[in-house]
Amino acid sequence: NIFTDTDGDTYTLALAGPGTLNVVLLDPDGDGKGSVDQLFLTGSTKASKVTLAVKRAKDGSDPDKLPDGDGLVSIGDLNVTGHLGSFTAKASDLTVGGIVATGLVGKVAVRDFAPADAIVAVPGITAGGTTLSKTQLALTARNIANGAAFTLGAPIASLLAASIGTGSITAPALGKLTTTIGDMNSDLTIAGAVGPVSIKGSVGTTEWAIGSIGPVLIGGSLSGDIDATGKIASVTTKNGAINGQLTATAIGPVRITGGGLGGFIGTSVVPAKTKALTSLTIVGGDLTGSLFLTGDSGPISVKEKKLGVGGAVSGSLIARRFDSVTFTGGDFTGVITNTATAATLGKVAALKSLALTGGDLLGDISLLGTLGSLAVKAATKTGPGGSLDGASITAAKIAAILVGKNVSNSLLLAGASLGADGLLGGGDDTFTPATIGPITIGGNLLASTIAAGLSTTNAILHDGDDSILGGTASTIASLIVKGTADNASYVATGKFKAAPKFGTTLINPATDPRFLIA
Repeated sequence: NIFTDTDGDTYTLALAGPGTLNVVLLDPDGDGKGSVDQLFLTGSTKASKVTLAVKRAKDGSDPDKLPDGDGLVSIGDLNVTGHLGSFTAKASDLTVGGIVATGLVGKVAVRDFAPADAIVAVPGITAGGTTLSKTQLALTARNIANGAAFTLGAPIASLLAASIGTGSITAPALGKLTTTIGDMNSDLTIAGAVGPVSIKGSVGTTEWAIGSIGPVLIGGSLSGDIDATGKIASVTTKNGAINGQLTATAIGPVRITGGGLGGFIGTSVVPAKTKALTSLTIVGGDLTGSLFLTGDSGPISVKEKKLGVGGAVSGSLIARRFDSVTFTGGDFTGVITNTATAATLGKVAALKSLALTGGDLLGDISLLGTLGSLAVKAATKTGPGGSLDGASITAAKIAAILVGKNVSNSLLLAGASLGADGLLGGGDDTFTPATIGPITIGGNLLASTIAAGLSTTNAILHDGDDSILGGTASTIASLIVKGTADNASYVATGKFKAAPKFGTTLINPATDPRFLIA
């Protein structure tokens, strides 16, 4: 049971428990020395344990004063007819076929899964078992090379490695997945649950097709896809973007630091009592990807980490309804759309609030329900942002609007839905009586329309076909423009609860041509 490698290292092979272990050395010169070419274990049970221990050869007569051996012994294959309770060979690389077992495999501790050369197959583990098998693989390794395949009939209890290359991992379930130094680039095909995942590096362009997955913590970026038929508990990247996709029935908190969301987050069903997405937080990156939730979204926050790094939003956000949405440090040029009607939502807002600080609102917001509040402002008095320019905002009702600087070339309509194209005209627009709360504009109102309960039959506003639905039931609580309002601006409502004010002047909307009232 004691063998000698070609460099003088000695190693001991031992079998504890039932079975017979046969060894074939890699000994091309026939001197009786060499590493392990193949191991054959037969008649084994779940109590069978195989170990390989290496004793490093000491320094010989050469002048280098270093050990002659490297302390490592490679193993080509371990072929098991039966079960394998454990295999411990921490100073050995698996270099050809890896471990192939007809039965179950328990604990495995080796150095690397690394092919001997570019010609031979990449070693992995193939084993039997079923979903209910209690003996499960618990693998500890250093590096797992590109191309390695792990295919098990039984669940995997744990997989711990320094890094995992491209390849595949297939099993009914996976209890825990960890890399301690590098990346995880292998595909996962797990029909059941995947437990906690902790990746020190990044996750490459992988495909994880799973049942559900526990907390996912990634030190770098996520470029691959996590597609779950159940829930994703949470996903966190500590220093990198998410450019792949997350899909599930429901998704817990998603936090991205040091990068943005360039990928896709989506849910396929409406959770009964929970949010489809608990929360989305991006720090130090932009949101250029998309969000499509069949259920409700929790809070969304996108903010810069350093001045000028992150905070911009150009993506598409679609959900049944939204909680608070906060953007800090960049412009909003994207789209926000909710899918539940005002009648379905009742007193619950379609978008609880939207706060944009340090950027301009240039995009579109299309809500079938209520917009709780809208606040757009600069981070400082002289800082960038704080204006609406070319924006389109429609909602069943708007609770409050605060704009720090100017509103220009924009459309703000309560009680309007502009159809699939998001534009006036086209025959698909609908209008209802509506209200807007207090409106404060810190700068000028330029070539823009603000209206509550306005109805039109064409794509042109401020012409003869405009009317106010609901009469004086459609209201704007107040309108204060601290700068000026040009003649191309248009304000329409049934009545104002307080007289509009432009600059220091109170306006009579009944006589001012910029206004339409009931």
